[in-house]
Amino acid sequence: MHLLAASRSGRVGPIADALRALNAPALDAYRRLLGAGDVARLVRDNGILYVYESEAALDADDAGWAMRRARGIRVERIGRDALRQLEPALGPGIACAMLIEDSAHVVDPAGVVKTLAERFAADGGGIERRRVTGFDLGPEGPRAVYTDAGPRDAGAVVVAAGAWSRTLAAKLGSRVPLEAERGYHVTLPDPGVAPSRPVGFIERGFIATPMAMGLRLAGTVELASLDAPPDYRRARALLEHGRRLFPGLDGDGASEWMGCRPSLPDSLPVIGRAPGFSNVYFAFGHGHLGLTQGAVTGELIAALVAGRPPAIDLAPYRADRF
Repeated sequence: MHLLAASRSGRVGPIADALRALNAPALDAYRRLLGAGDVARLVRDNGILYVYESEAALDADDAGWAMRRARGIRVERIGRDALRQLEPALGPGIACAMLIEDSAHVVDPAGVVKTLAERFAADGGGIERRRVTGFDLGPEGPRAVYTDAGPRDAGAVVVAAGAWSRTLAAKLGSRVPLEAERGYHVTLPDPGVAPSRPVGFIERGFIATPMAMGLRLAGTVELASLDAPPDYRRARALLEHGRRLFPGLDGDGASEWMGCRPSLPDSLPVIGRAPGFSNVYFAFGHGHLGLTQGAVTGELIAALVAGRPPAIDLAPYRADRF
């Protein structure tokens, strides 16, 4: 029901605006956190291509592309001949595409996380791996965080546990309709094709991304519990779709993976102070855009914890909006 409510025509535009506010400054935020050298090593700023099997299918998506244009995103329609020049490995079944030039992608997500952790530690931060089980709540908020290694004193608490945040938020009195929207991918170490940028296959619901470890085919949506076993038939189906996109694709040595996207029914994350507490902050529910919006979200939460005004209005992301 929340999803249906968020899909009304009067809600879609404001949701798109709120997503744009988080996405537009993403690369600059990573430059501030990582530095120019590590961004050059870990990020490629060469656009993204969305392909279609027919002109009619692209025309049917016109409303979505119009929304992007209205929000200042530069898009270019590419015909069959120009498309072959742009990405020669594409199969003959691809008829046309839309190109977004002002788009970047990460080639090593683990490298980004490790680099951020190293910088955090170098600046004096401490990193502990613990299972959080609850909170010692005082009149103003949590005084300590309970963990499997005992309590940890807490001046401020940030809940940023991805799809596992729902349980922790509930312990703090916030009932957030967060679900695990599971996605799958296969990574091909020697794919035999070399797209120069990410290629999204709209009708088949997946994206092929060139990365440091090979070509990654990722997509699908599976609503399941956090502890449900993976169904890797979904990952293998991506490989078959990939061969339709790139007929020369080599699947030898493919690795499979499943992860839980923390998704909310209106496609927006929860960012801001937790209802009812002065020292608890929420930063979760980014769905398909966690890596994109992570650095921006970090800066927003850091500002709140430090008592500074955030760079954007956080009202669209409040926890009690549902």
